[in-house]
Amino acid sequence: SLAAIPTENEEVEAAVPDHLLGNKSEQTVPGSDRWVLLAEDNQVLQDLACRQLNKLGFNVKVVNNGKDALIAASEREYCLIFMDCQMPEMDGFEATLEIRRGEASTGKHVLIVALTASAMPSDREKCLESGMDDYLSKPVRLQQLCEIIKRWLPLPINGTNQTAKELALLANQNNSASDNGKSKAGEDHAEVLDLNSLRQFYGEESVEEILRMFLDEAKDLFDKIEQDLKNRDRKQLVASAHQLKGVSAAVHTSVMNTLSLELERAARDGPWEDVESWYEKLHSQFTLVTKFVETSLNKQSC
Repeated sequence: SLAAIPTENEEVEAAVPDHLLGNKSEQTVPGSDRWVLLAEDNQVLQDLACRQLNKLGFNVKVVNNGKDALIAASEREYCLIFMDCQMPEMDGFEATLEIRRGEASTGKHVLIVALTASAMPSDREKCLESGMDDYLSKPVRLQQLCEIIKRWLPLPINGTNQTAKELALLANQNNSASDNGKSKAGEDHAEVLDLNSLRQFYGEESVEEILRMFLDEAKDLFDKIEQDLKNRDRKQLVASAHQLKGVSAAVHTSVMNTLSLELERAARDGPWEDVESWYEKLHSQFTLVTKFVETSLNKQSC
């Protein structure tokens, strides 16, 4: 039988930050006149991407699906659009095709970079065929954003006066932080959740909020997965497991990320007993992660 989803702990419940509520959320940087459109339906990944893009001096508008991306793209000129490939209502591929159709009569071309949790060559080809200019695997790191900016956008960035040299320095600092986090990971039970890497990538001041958001989002996804299993709905189960995989990778829960991937693969075309088996393993790991996160949050609040 399937294990029950862990009950919510009031101490780790947290609302989504105000700047991420709704389909027209905006995160601005004082003095910057450059706008990036972020089309991503996962709130944890939205928040992490906004933090990194703001750090690079970009104002960010966040939308949750392809339809809202089309509306946003028609309301303002963006220097770059980050487009998640799998979103509700309209996915990133269809949204990109619609944007390109509209540009055919104007002669304009906005840069569109795909965001996907899959790193398969076939996915990259599909992104480019739909009209996207480039491709990033999630979770997106600061170094990757710096490389995309240097590759596609003119510098310096207005309002932040960051040169290509400074962007390279940011990327190198991020690499060093990542290496330091890996060297100390064992101290924080990195096999459950690599807390040191979280601190290094996103800053000590952001870790608590990120962990609270992760727990809320993951619990919601487990509710969806359990319902998908009861309904034997493979299509929805693939989508739910895919989302959980992205969230797990973003907060450095490597085992959960791997198990989510296996559940997604089994749900596509594997025997149903394999689906249930991978779910049991994934749920057990999430129980460990939840206990670890709650303990970490309690220590920070003391």
